[in-house]
Amino acid sequence: MQKRVLLLTGAPGIGKTTILIKTVEALKAKGVGVGGMISREVREGNLRVGFEIIDLTNGKLGWLSHINQKDGPQVGKYHVNIGDLENIGAKAIIDATEKCTLVAIDEIGPMELFSQKFKQAARQALESKKLMIAVVHAKANAP
Repeated sequence: MQKRVLLLTGAPGIGKTTILIKTVEALKAKGVGVGGMISREVREGNLRVGFEIIDLTNGKLGWLSHINQKDGPQVGKYHVNIGDLENIGAKAIIDATEKCTLVAIDEIGPMELFSQKFKQAARQALESKKLMIAVVHAKANAP
C-alpha cells in the first residue's frame, strides 16, 4: 500500500484544527479506527490560558501548555508541559500507529517540537504504512 498523508497548514485561526476534528469524527462515524492526539485552546472568559492535549482513542486529557505553569520550555507566555506532551500526546500517536487505521496529529508546532519523544512518535507515524492527517504549524521549526 502506498503511504497517504494529508498535512494541513496555514495562518492561525483559519480552521485547521476544526477541519481535522470534523474529518476524524466523520471517519469514526464510518467505522474507521482513528487515533492520535489533538490540542485545543482553553479559555477563561476572553483570556486564552493554555492548550489541552486529548488522546483520540481513550479521551485522556492533559496540558500541552499553560500560562501558570512555572517550568518547561517557554513559547510566548506559555510554558510547555513536557510530561503530559510525552505521556499523553506522544503515547497517543504511538498507540494509534500500532493499532489504528489512521493517525491524527494536531499539531506539529513549536511547543510540540521541544519533545524528542513527540518528534520520534510523529516520525514513526509518518514512516509507517498508516494513513495520516496532521496539522503543521506555520512555524514548525525544530528547536
